[in-house]
Amino acid sequence: MPSRSPTTTPSTEWARAAAENLGFARWSGDWREVVADPEVDAVDITAPNHVHAEIAIAALAAGKPVYCEKPLANTSAETGRMAEAAKAAGVATLVGFNYLKNPAHPYARELIRSGELGEITLFRGTFDQDLQVDPEFPFTWRHERKIAGTGTLGDMASHTQAFAQYLLGDTVEVVGGTALVFELRCSGANDPSGNCTTSMLVSGRMVPAPTG
Repeated sequence: MPSRSPTTTPSTEWARAAAENLGFARWSGDWREVVADPEVDAVDITAPNHVHAEIAIAALAAGKPVYCEKPLANTSAETGRMAEAAKAAGVATLVGFNYLKNPAHPYARELIRSGELGEITLFRGTFDQDLQVDPEFPFTWRHERKIAGTGTLGDMASHTQAFAQYLLGDTVEVVGGTALVFELRCSGANDPSGNCTTSMLVSGRMVPAPTG
């Protein structure tokens, strides 16, 4: 079994605490140290979305296989650069669509491909998660567009789209809807400012909400 070493977070102290809690042998507050470490065989990117591309391209340039959480990046241009870097590096890469490994999924695909279910003309999918249903859940990077990029669409709906593509191949048309449940989220315990951020969803874009 491979050793769990090292782990990294933006804060050395956070990295130390995480390493001790999860049983990692070493830790770092700088991802560049991890990428450059000759003892690191592969890089698992679970950082906020806006730094995925930079870390992945550096890891690939170092010849290390990369497992990257979705969305790969916040723009198609960044994603394209990542794909080119992976092709040039010639190493294994994988996007974190972990739900596709559920044993029920290949079984469902086999039923479809065998024709047992007939012609599939419609796929309707939902992704239900209660991680942030508590209105007191603090504002995090996942709620900030410049960091999270596509927000819920990239973070959660991408799983549903990946599942649909896995079952049926490339889809002809995608129809979806969005809604903002909590317009106000305040900063958490790690931010002593106590600031709150108000936002609303308009035509698929996050914009400042009116205060008057």
